[in-house]
Amino acid sequence: MELDGTDDVELFRRVGGGDIDAFAALVRRHQAAMVAVAFAITCDRDQALDLTQEAFVKAWQRIREVRDPARLGAWLCGVVRFLARDQRRLDRRRAALRAEVPPPPPTATPLARALTAEDERLLSQVVRELPATLREPLLLHHVAGCSVAQIAAALAVGEDAIRQRLSRGRAALRELLARHGADEPRFARAALALVPPTMFTPATLRAATTQAPAGAAKESFMAAHPILTIAAVVAVAAGGGALAAARHGTSSSSTAAPAGATAASPVEIADAPAPTATPRDDRAALRDAIRTARARAAARAATAAPTAADAPTLTYDFAGEALRADAAPPTAADAAAPTTFGKAAIRAAFRAIQPAVRACYQAALARTPGLTGTLTVQVRLEGAAGVGIVADEPEVHDDPAAPIGDAALAACVGTAAASLELPMPAEDVAVVVHYPYQLAP
Repeated sequence: MELDGTDDVELFRRVGGGDIDAFAALVRRHQAAMVAVAFAITCDRDQALDLTQEAFVKAWQRIREVRDPARLGAWLCGVVRFLARDQRRLDRRRAALRAEVPPPPPTATPLARALTAEDERLLSQVVRELPATLREPLLLHHVAGCSVAQIAAALAVGEDAIRQRLSRGRAALRELLARHGADEPRFARAALALVPPTMFTPATLRAATTQAPAGAAKESFMAAHPILTIAAVVAVAAGGGALAAARHGTSSSSTAAPAGATAASPVEIADAPAPTATPRDDRAALRDAIRTARARAAARAATAAPTAADAPTLTYDFAGEALRADAAPPTAADAAAPTTFGKAAIRAAFRAIQPAVRACYQAALARTPGLTGTLTVQVRLEGAAGVGIVADEPEVHDDPAAPIGDAALAACVGTAAASLELPMPAEDVAVVVHYPYQLAP
């Protein structure tokens, strides 16, 4: 925290030398603005947080490519804007492929969550209807609290242009909100939900700093985003058959990061039927079957290419959930997992066990009133196409910054996490997940 007053130029110099504390200061300073920029494009809070984390991973790895450290904020916003546009193009391709599938009917929101859920829908709808050039200035103002000068610096646009965009944006916003039966204070309240939670910074540091910053690369910026590029190929292959995959030359080994590296945004796999829940007693047998299948696949790959290896383990660090003991549990629609394996499916699986985690916390509060803090679940997921996916026995750790110190609570949360249900993977996977729960009465 002592570096929070240091200017970007000095932080850039320190980060180039591998200073993690300096990088943490950059994350805290720019994360809200970057989430605002990503949301202006995706209109999806979870996606905006994931893309911001991925942008910081890229920033750590490629920090030496910054040509003007005084404009580091604008460079960071440019990285997340590029990733968000890439993601939007991918989402549109998937939507076109799945246009024949009707959406599920809406499900009523519990009373305790109704206002929050309605605000989130209002925010997404209004931002989608705003002109694209007005979205980023308005969200940077409402989410990150940026001044005109700060918005101009983040977007690399003159201050006069920003004043004009804010003026036009407020007028357009008032008109849209009136059409939706809302007002600007309600929009401002909804926009505050985009501010990254306290767990975002440590999760991003874990995701980004597994390797030292790399020197400036000669490759194109698109070549630096293999995960998104391969994801697009996989999505097209899911709807268009093997032809698209053959044209792009993709394979299961090309989707994984180098050993020990961290992936901030996973490859979304083609649709597959969700497996039935696996009884706890059968978990060891399923794990053996998965490892056997992966070993056979690795052997076949080694025969075709002697340098091929088994799929490396990826690490997904989530910002997690703020969970209150007195809050209503999510509805079935809130907890429904996507049918494709990836980061969204893992997040949905953890949200689905919220009632069990909340019950553990309520029992702990009965023992120790006022108990509060953060527990992080660490679990390894292994899966094989056509076989299934299984979670190793989870480990639950206290957050050193907000320890709880209740072993019974940790054991109870670990038992809940062992019941995670995920869709069948379409290829071999090995993922270590860190998912924090910030608990408060």
